[in-house]
Amino acid sequence: MFPPRRSMRRPDSSLISRHARSGETTTSGLRVGIFGGALDTGNLGVSALGIGSALGVLEARPDAQLTLFDYGNGVRERVLHLNGREHRIELCGASYSRRYYRTSNEQVASLFARLGLGALHPLARRIREMDAILDVSGGDSFSDMYGEWVFRSVTAPKRLVLNCNRPLFLLPQTYGPFSDPAVRRVARSLIGAASMVWARDDRSLDVVANVLGADFDQSRHQTGVDVAFGLPVSESSGSALRGLKYGNVNAPAPVFGLNVSGLIYNGSSASDRRFGLAVSYRDLVRELAIRLLSTERSRLLLIPHVVEPCSYQEDDYRACCDLHARLPEELRTRAEIVTPTLDPTEVKASIGGCDWFCGSRMHACIAGLSQAVPTVNIAYSDKSIGVFETAGEGDAVFDPRELSAEAVLDGIMATVRDRASARVRLEGMQEGLKRRCRAQFHDLMNSVEAVKRLSPKGEAF
Repeated sequence: MFPPRRSMRRPDSSLISRHARSGETTTSGLRVGIFGGALDTGNLGVSALGIGSALGVLEARPDAQLTLFDYGNGVRERVLHLNGREHRIELCGASYSRRYYRTSNEQVASLFARLGLGALHPLARRIREMDAILDVSGGDSFSDMYGEWVFRSVTAPKRLVLNCNRPLFLLPQTYGPFSDPAVRRVARSLIGAASMVWARDDRSLDVVANVLGADFDQSRHQTGVDVAFGLPVSESSGSALRGLKYGNVNAPAPVFGLNVSGLIYNGSSASDRRFGLAVSYRDLVRELAIRLLSTERSRLLLIPHVVEPCSYQEDDYRACCDLHARLPEELRTRAEIVTPTLDPTEVKASIGGCDWFCGSRMHACIAGLSQAVPTVNIAYSDKSIGVFETAGEGDAVFDPRELSAEAVLDGIMATVRDRASARVRLEGMQEGLKRRCRAQFHDLMNSVEAVKRLSPKGEAF
């Protein structure tokens, strides 16, 4: 992995930050592209980022022309129904693959751009038409934690944008870990070339500062909040909570939600070792489900957040089905699996109807936190703690890389008993989190306009 040869210069940051602070709200039909939030992957967290990013931009600039880059073919139109309004956006295929013959291939488009032939390649040409590109990296994939292929696929669109001489804005996300020195050098070059960079928590901003060293600039490198905090809720007729049928429906039994990560569960002991877990994740979540179902005659929702067409290995629905089958028969009748056909806003509604929620997938947890649902996380990386601290719930992260199974289970069950006070705390955080989410998009669009004035299309950075 090598950084692009072209020098990645950026617009004058002092002008960008001055315009962003000035509160200017002129609209100009800005053309904005979004990478890292595709709607067609089956990962509802990634889709939540795409929808949240689109909504944030459109609320800040209703006349913005949006293109969402995904893994499809060609250019299509998509209508998003958000907050009672229809929004028409453009979908454009762009992917990192070995199918070099496809016009959506990012590596080929990037090569054309580097050779000064961007106008001849359909994908590079479309990038060159944009006033700015926003990149959210799937929330936490700008790292070498998931392997070399994922890192290459996440950095490819960033290279493409910069090779096309368009301004790159990195939306709130987790940065790192960058364990490999070569990976760290690539990350430094790309982060340093971005016009503005947001981290989704203070810990991740510290990683940015550490990677950039003397090039860290507080006016360009800032802390925001995950854009999924602004994801709306859709109460559809297919919402899982409407379908719950457990004996006496009038009985006041609490509903507990549990998200099981197929990424870890389906890989069994191999995944435990890969992520450094000191316990068996499969055994841990099974014991947790049993304890939850043994509490207050509760009902349990098993909520997948990564489903088909994701890889078979990562499928949360597959993991939920296996866990459900392994529950004692006398408890299984009070456990139900949420349908895997819901979209991110519907799944968020299902999580919002729970009295308490535990997740391993980050954006499943954000769906709970953003609705004041008492939420805890079973962590498998460092990304969780910072986001939970942003919501004032840093003590609700339980890390089986460091804790014994019994310590994790005892800690989690203590939060079940304390869920009423957790809901009060989270309710007090809601308005501030949502205000920050809206404000960062207004700042972002002001900065995009500032960059557009400084560097018209076709002018190299």
